Amino acid sequence: MIREDADPATRERIAARRAQRDTGAGTVRPSLPPRPKAHSADTLVLGLCVSAACAATVLALARREWSGTTPYPSVSSTTTVTAAAIEAPVTSAVREASMVEAWKRVRVPAGTFVMGSSVTLSASDADEDERTRRKVMLDSFDIDAVETTVRAWSACEAHGGCPSILAASQQASPDCNAPHADRLDHPVNCVTWDEAAAFCQWDGGRLPTEAEWEYAAAGGSEGHVNAYPWGPLASTVLANGDGEEDGFLTTAPVGSFPRGASGFGALDMAGNVEEWTADSSAQVLMEGVSVADSRRIVRGGSYANIARNLRTSRREKAEPATRAPTLGFRCVRTPS
Repeated sequence: MIREDADPATRERIAARRAQRDTGAGTVRPSLPPRPKAHSADTLVLGLCVSAACAATVLALARREWSGTTPYPSVSSTTTVTAAAIEAPVTSAVREASMVEAWKRVRVPAGTFVMGSSVTLSASDADEDERTRRKVMLDSFDIDAVETTVRAWSACEAHGGCPSILAASQQASPDCNAPHADRLDHPVNCVTWDEAAAFCQWDGGRLPTEAEWEYAAAGGSEGHVNAYPWGPLASTVLANGDGEEDGFLTTAPVGSFPRGASGFGALDMAGNVEEWTADSSAQVLMEGVSVADSRRIVRGGSYANIARNLRTSRREKAEPATRAPTLGFRCVRTPS
């Protein structure tokens, strides 16, 4: 505060000093101690070694160079997952995360459920055996969280467990994923029933029975079974079906629709590609099905099916030698 009785010259000097203090003009700041060097020689060498180790690790994972007995990252932590745990919006980060989890399996507990359609269907919408409901009791099993990918199939090929499907895929359809380097995380399609069964055997599992498949897709025990993996109503955005609303014209990277997961946490049980099951039409022995019928049951619908035809109960039949861009698979394992 400047005294009111100060002479003009004194007031001017005090005001100038305050301005100098507030702006820092004309002040000499104390010098700071010198910063340490960014890296000493030892630190630099250590950093290079760590970087080299990381690079080698990344390359090994990218090439999937695992032994024949342990071809994938560890999946010892089989977990029970609920749909509520993955209710986040579909973003690129979520999709990338689900790809990282592509080798995971989910545990489906033992239970009893009513197999068959829980919605009213017309004759044009469903086979008679879908409209006929029956109670099924199942032991627990582990099911792949996503459909088998091109990347996984390539690992099987590299270890001699699966035949090459490149030439056959190129001849079958331009929509077969194996010939496309940018579709490693898409479901492997255009594989026959025998080829799918061979992969599952190499991977330590088997193809699911259709009862196991439907139970994992319907997402619950008796009284808690959904018509679609996510709930009672058809949707054009919770699965990769026919049309552009879901963002894909053909297949999508596995796990692209986390909000469409079943109650047990299995992804892509509706849409993307239909999936081979272990059962043949003859084993089902439904009315009107010939015992000599060699066709296999496929489930789940594909990117070519409209939303209402992605029901968990919907059944299709295909010859074992069928090689189609709309058809893939996943595996199950019996807990030890």
